[in-house]
Amino acid sequence: MRTFLITLTSLIVVTVSAHGQMASWSLDTAQVHVDGTSTLHDWTVQVPDVKGTLVLDGTNLKEVELSFGVATMAGGRGVTMDDKIKKALNNDTHPRVLFKSTQIKAMGNQIIASGNLDVGGVSRTVEVTCQSDRQGHYTATIPLSFSQFEIEPPSALFGSIVCGDDLSIHVNLEFKSN
Repeated sequence: MRTFLITLTSLIVVTVSAHGQMASWSLDTAQVHVDGTSTLHDWTVQVPDVKGTLVLDGTNLKEVELSFGVATMAGGRGVTMDDKIKKALNNDTHPRVLFKSTQIKAMGNQIIASGNLDVGGVSRTVEVTCQSDRQGHYTATIPLSFSQFEIEPPSALFGSIVCGDDLSIHVNLEFKSN
């Protein structure tokens, strides 16, 4: 029975692969930033180093991989803030924030991608809901927290200024067919 199930599963995979029109798309343009709060003021970190790929079967999204470079993240308030970002995200040992989907559900122009998000060496399963024009353009606002990834919120002035725990990651991505 076990051999039969393995053979049947293999046959289904081969059949789907043979008949599917898998296509890889690469990230063309990206606008990504992170919003947060502190005891002093709200803040925004720009994320200029974004890489990504999509795999589609016909028009159905099957896989998403995204990564964000930590070293180039900029808080707009000088090198001290930028250094605190790099330290909090363990840039020395984990220079990229990584997302890889494990399951994707599409409902019209809304896509829910579940997957693993690795931040500073801590991996968590997250669910990302995004909007798509079904032609390569995706937007999302993703709520996360420092504590979710075991990160101590950055602070300044001997702890008198402390970042809040909650974050919002805003992504606006445009992919093109390879």
